[in-house]
Amino acid sequence: MGMERWYVAVVDGGYLLQRALSDPPFGENLMLPSLFGPERHRYPWGGLHAELRAEVDAMNRLHPGIENRIYTLDRLFDMLHYLLSEPRRRGEFDGDDPGTKAILGTTQLPEHLRGGQGHPMRYSPPAVVREIAAWLEGLAVEDLRAAYAPEKMEEQCVYKFWAGGDYDETRDRIIHSFEGLREFYSGTASNGEGVLTIVT
Repeated sequence: MGMERWYVAVVDGGYLLQRALSDPPFGENLMLPSLFGPERHRYPWGGLHAELRAEVDAMNRLHPGIENRIYTLDRLFDMLHYLLSEPRRRGEFDGDDPGTKAILGTTQLPEHLRGGQGHPMRYSPPAVVREIAAWLEGLAVEDLRAAYAPEKMEEQCVYKFWAGGDYDETRDRIIHSFEGLREFYSGTASNGEGVLTIVT
């Protein structure tokens, strides 16, 4: 068992998002980010799952390529958060720092919109997505390498980071995930979309 953090591009103010916000039974289905991806039709479920798929299809027809703007940091999300956020490195929570916005999202959504293990979903509107994308673009891999401190990361109880591993390999995996997240935000920002952040 473990937590993974996903990032899904959605149309800001679109019907799908608006219905999810106002219709709790429908919105609860957002906890399955794979229903947004290219393989969503592998799921044969009916009912509200089918309605969500239909709304995703409608969004995709109007915004070609959006179905490919979905990304997961898997279980590396807190490790990358540590490298990107100075408050996180101090063991503090500051929702306004750009590293935290990039990893957690900005606005907590209504109570019924929760991911795995009850984690609240968050949303970043297009203007914030553009800010995050520009900030990530300004970072260099060397910035992340400089912040990588295995002993301190263990002291801060960074999720799924523990002693005895191959620290260099783990660092390289985190940096690879950073590059993927930066590419995701860049593509989403250039298309004027918002980002749902979901824990599974």
